[in-house]
Amino acid sequence: MSKVSSIVSAAVPWVLGVFGVPPLVAEGAGVVAAGVDTVVEAGKASAARNRELQAFVAKAAESFEEQCGREITHLGDYDREVVEKRMRELLQAADRDAMLGAALIGYDEFQLRLFGTEACAGLDDDGRGYLVALCGHVHGLVLSFAQSDAVLGVASTTAIRIIWRELASRPTLDQVQLLIRQAISGEVEKRRHVVGSRPRLAAGFVTRNEMPALRDALDQSGVATVSALQGMRGAGKSQLASAYAEACENDLWRFVGWITASTREQAITELAAAAQSTGISDEEIPEKAARQLLAWLSSAGPEPRLLVFDNVNSADDVTDLIPTGPGMRVIVTTTRKATALGKPVEIGVYTPQQAIDYLQDATDVRDEEGAGAVAEDLGRLPVALTQAAVVIKGRNYDFRRYRELLSSGRGLDRVVETEDGAYPQLVGVALRLAYTDVLKGLPGEVSDAAEHVLGALALLAEPGVPREWLRGLGDDEFVVDETVGALVKNSILIESEDRRIVSLHRLQAQVIREDFEARNEMGAAVRNACVAMHGASWYVANTYLVERDNNREIASQFVAVREQSHSTSLMNDEDWMRLVAAVVYRSSQQLDPYPAIELEGYLEDVNRVLGADCREALMFCNNLGVVYELVGDLGRARLFYERALDGLSKVTGADQSDVLAARNNLAGVYLSSGNLTQAASMLERVVCDAKRVFGERHPDTLMFRGNLAKAYEAVGDLSRASVLFDRLTEDTSRILGSGDQRTFTARSGLARAYKEQG
Repeated sequence: MSKVSSIVSAAVPWVLGVFGVPPLVAEGAGVVAAGVDTVVEAGKASAARNRELQAFVAKAAESFEEQCGREITHLGDYDREVVEKRMRELLQAADRDAMLGAALIGYDEFQLRLFGTEACAGLDDDGRGYLVALCGHVHGLVLSFAQSDAVLGVASTTAIRIIWRELASRPTLDQVQLLIRQAISGEVEKRRHVVGSRPRLAAGFVTRNEMPALRDALDQSGVATVSALQGMRGAGKSQLASAYAEACENDLWRFVGWITASTREQAITELAAAAQSTGISDEEIPEKAARQLLAWLSSAGPEPRLLVFDNVNSADDVTDLIPTGPGMRVIVTTTRKATALGKPVEIGVYTPQQAIDYLQDATDVRDEEGAGAVAEDLGRLPVALTQAAVVIKGRNYDFRRYRELLSSGRGLDRVVETEDGAYPQLVGVALRLAYTDVLKGLPGEVSDAAEHVLGALALLAEPGVPREWLRGLGDDEFVVDETVGALVKNSILIESEDRRIVSLHRLQAQVIREDFEARNEMGAAVRNACVAMHGASWYVANTYLVERDNNREIASQFVAVREQSHSTSLMNDEDWMRLVAAVVYRSSQQLDPYPAIELEGYLEDVNRVLGADCREALMFCNNLGVVYELVGDLGRARLFYERALDGLSKVTGADQSDVLAARNNLAGVYLSSGNLTQAASMLERVVCDAKRVFGERHPDTLMFRGNLAKAYEAVGDLSRASVLFDRLTEDTSRILGSGDQRTFTARSGLARAYKEQG
């Protein structure tokens, strides 16, 4: 019996019990001994009318077994059994209500309540590591079940999000349990979804005269396009939309969503993420998930709902993504005049009095005439006035002295055109003065880190990146955290409402890029952007779901950068291309195909920058084959596999592991396509070469032998299949351990072959 299967049969029913689903095993039956199959059969017996639950239980059990199987490589059978027995005892003794509340608070809380203080007593380092890993997988199961309609019904769609928001104040465990009971009883229907990275309102936010016009445009339902007069960036379009959205959140609207839509691909990706995070859709294909969210929004009844598409560059990108229906409001922000997307609301610069009042309040300098002069110098553009206030306050200047400073500064090298001309040149001066003044006022190591952060953000996707991705841009991550905080405090960086995402205003980013170019330091900015993405790429979480979501977010960053004309320096960088290839590889390994498919357009860039015959480019092809095979597009999978195999054979030689893996993959497509004889013949050659190169008991050889056995089974040669499965079961048990997934697969294949032979 697989030792891991005994954990599966204990953990999956335990997690179901946490959510009130009837036990999957009879009372007093103890630990189930038959592993995944028994769990699935028990699920059928207890929930015969709920196919979704059956499918979820089966998938969860298989996933749990596979993940845990990776943790036991260095443990002997006895040590493994000791750890698994202890985990079963901990689960049986745990208070399920308490564990559910702890799981929702976070992994650390879950582990603390499950383990107590003595759980690891007597275990060596490997044993403690395995126990902690098991705990992480159980916690992942709890959260995974918590988001499933099959388990929680109506509570699954928003209950967890609402509970998480409430947990920000760390209520007592009793309060957590009350929230859960309310959600399960249907209270969730009265709750709301809040999704996306809405930008925080700036300090000293000025209530705009255009707000009444926006409210009128969205009175009961409808679409409003917030565009800037003269097409100017920095006029405050996103801030106006954010203020409206914040009021909706405070009024507990049913849905408030913020979608950054600089390109159509980005809009689809963010809509899909919103659909999946809220439980409205579990569809993996982004386009389908986005469509399901839009359908839900259009048919959710009369309760008020808001969707914001921010920074739209072309109306065509979102025209067919606009939900409709009673109570549905949509805001589109853009620098372009667009009447096709609903009632236009044009937003201009501050009025003269708004600009004067803002400058006097932000700087604590009372001089109406001087403030008015500065405001006119900067065209009353909100983003420029904000940066002017930073310098005036930081230097303790009056408005006259600041104007002298402005007149001596350097403006934008590349003039930014608007519909009626260009920005005042002094806008660029104000933006440059602000960020350089802030850097000068920071301690040495913080200032250095700030240069790195600003250089990276000036090239990365305009909507910004999570703060934690930037922590590698200094010798001490705490210094980087301090740096980001200082830049946000001084209005150089913009942060999202949940404070997770930080970004640069587009005009500020242009100024910074120009300064790096003027100093011939664009290469340093490119390196810092790569360092940030490298840190994000190698983030390791406790659960598969978190790692998968992290990889998806990284992929969306690469997609967005490819659409930005100002990021061409990244598109010519070798390290950037290797990072893209790594994301595609992880997507294939995580069996999550769509992030890799979204990055397929990078293949020509990888070939151009790294060379079409380099290993990274060829493995990029191979991994695209993997993901297209996952989605069932066997024709495209075959083309990519053949291209990879041909190139790798020439570059590395016919006997290299990459070549053997590519041939194995191509044979798998032949098998799935019904070319059974061709598949079996190719796999026979793969196994023969692998035995010669690696040896008969090498892990890769064992995998190839298993695939050959499956091919024999498929062509109906059950005698040869059973012989191969029998030998493979013996070898994998001895070499990899009885708990390894390949041992389990071989044993299952042997059982099938015997059954089919009667």
